[in-house]
Amino acid sequence: LPSDKIQIWTKTMNVTPPSQGHPCGLYNSAVFSPSAESDWPAQGLNVHMIVQLQLVFCMLGTDQFLTYVQCFHVTPPTGLRTDAAATGLHILKHAQRNNGEQIGDVLPLSHLRSPVHLIPHFGKTANPHLTTHTSHELSTKFWLNRYWNKQIYYCLSLCSM
Repeated sequence: LPSDKIQIWTKTMNVTPPSQGHPCGLYNSAVFSPSAESDWPAQGLNVHMIVQLQLVFCMLGTDQFLTYVQCFHVTPPTGLRTDAAATGLHILKHAQRNNGEQIGDVLPLSHLRSPVHLIPHFGKTANPHLTTHTSHELSTKFWLNRYWNKQIYYCLSLCSM
């Protein structure tokens, strides 16, 4: 879109494009509802999605703020015979197309329900290129930190998904 048709917000949340200090950018992750009517946190992740915010913007001449997000696939900790079951943490993986491109979507900012904290899951060996500035972009698997705050803990304790 032409820059005279869109207003981009980079200081509302961490949705900062790549720079010298952050070569991969700096982006927050959040819980989004697919609709305006949301029963968050009562339904937990059952009808919600975890996304990484890439852009917050507003089309000039409108009052609707939108987001461009990249989506995650969520696996609940129950029934797994792994460290996920022991910790009670959901596992997230970047949702990708067959060609490896990440799946994204445009959602109204009003559907944002809560920020979340993701912890990179390194597996047996970590990528040697990981730094504090690149760990979320170079990692493909994450833990959803249910212990980050009491609201997230309560919500994720209520649901199986």
